[in-house]
Amino acid sequence: MNGENHKEIMYKLGELSEGMRGVHSRLDKINGAIQKHEQDILNLKFNKSYVLGAAKIISFLIGAFGAIIGLIIPFLINYFF
Repeated sequence: MNGENHKEIMYKLGELSEGMRGVHSRLDKINGAIQKHEQDILNLKFNKSYVLGAAKIISFLIGAFGAIIGLIIPFLINYFF
């Protein structure tokens, strides 16, 4: 009986070892996915900063263009009328 118990214990240890390999494999995949998501988040934060900067520049240009038109129109009205 002792020899059979030893074989059974060794068999169970082998099953546990295989199960642990599967767990490690899944954890490696999960860690890889997490790292990819973290990189994607960093890229989105950079893109957000870039877009906000571009929006500020465009807003400034539109405001400046509107101010120039706002100065020119009264001048043209006074000049022609």
